[in-house]
Amino acid sequence: MRPSVRSGDALRRAAAALLLAALLCLGGAAAALRPVSAQDLGEGIGITHLGWRDVAFGGATLTRLTGLVVNERLVPVGQVEIAARFRAADGSPVLRIGTTIADLPELAPGEASPFTILVGPLASSAVGHVDVTLGVRPADGRRYRALQVEDVITRTVGGAPALFGWLRNVGDAYASASNTNIIAGFWDARGLRETHAATMPIVYQPGTLVGQGHAPDMRYPWFLRLPDEPWTKLEFWVVAKRYADGLWPVPLGVVDLARDDQGGRVTFAGRLVHCGQRPVTEFALVSSAAAAAGGVLTFTLNVVTPQRPIVPGDDVPIRVTWPGLDPTIPVDRVVHLPLSFDVQSLPPRAMPCTRAERPAMSLLPWLGRGAMRAPAVGPRVDPRRADH
Repeated sequence: MRPSVRSGDALRRAAAALLLAALLCLGGAAAALRPVSAQDLGEGIGITHLGWRDVAFGGATLTRLTGLVVNERLVPVGQVEIAARFRAADGSPVLRIGTTIADLPELAPGEASPFTILVGPLASSAVGHVDVTLGVRPADGRRYRALQVEDVITRTVGGAPALFGWLRNVGDAYASASNTNIIAGFWDARGLRETHAATMPIVYQPGTLVGQGHAPDMRYPWFLRLPDEPWTKLEFWVVAKRYADGLWPVPLGVVDLARDDQGGRVTFAGRLVHCGQRPVTEFALVSSAAAAAGGVLTFTLNVVTPQRPIVPGDDVPIRVTWPGLDPTIPVDRVVHLPLSFDVQSLPPRAMPCTRAERPAMSLLPWLGRGAMRAPAVGPRVDPRRADH
């Protein structure tokens, strides 16, 4: 297998050329790039662990190309774009073309990011040479590197093995949850086999910093299914972006949580408190249950729309019914974390709130207090029947 690498500034190319779908079925008479060797790469973006192998999908055999792009410059760079031309041999006609972007949106000097390109139908045995062209976007400086994967455990979900864990903010800044992801890389003797993205209880709002927030020391649950094929090493990469300067999430909290089962269903009663600056009209409620040893047992996500806005200083009742939760789990191992979709212009006094507080000076209209509608029954994300 012989890879070739070329590099070019993304600004000098039409953006659409590298924003094509990751699976392209071009072949035959496609124009060939003159390959150059990796040591001729002159713009400071390297590539390592490049390899390809078969993968079955929908009854067809595809070729999956994996590797790492490395920032060899002395300054951060933005997301790296990758285009690959698959050939039977160096200089032979192009069999397939695939494009993608690296998983990490920004790379510090010396940092590497995985990438994957899938093309087909094409058997990897037909590929003897791959030309790789790289481009790089400017860095925006907002990537947040203080989210840390912790307490990873393996459990069975629906008869299949899966990983569960926490993602904790070990830094002192706030990160935007709607820009967060965990990438797991599975390695074997041949190199990087494949990557999987974790399932997290997040309402994603791509391209914006508005949304739920990772406060300092806050923990988020996550899980991902393990590959069917054997692997020998596991590596994690975390994608996160800090809030823009002058913006912070509006803080809420659930306090005085107690069990209040009704009709044989596991139900929690507590109080939702607001200690931020702005009214909240909708929020995500992340509910998580921990195992006795501290690892993630299960989690769920609901979007809650109150009957009226929750305003700063409010203290209102909330009830949460959790279908399928083991009723023997103690209440002190359950957390209901409310995360507003709104932002405010001052840092939160606490997140989550531990009590209701109003701003020192507020011009907000008095919107009143009142009961709120319970979350809709049924989770959006629920690793059901997890062994514990």
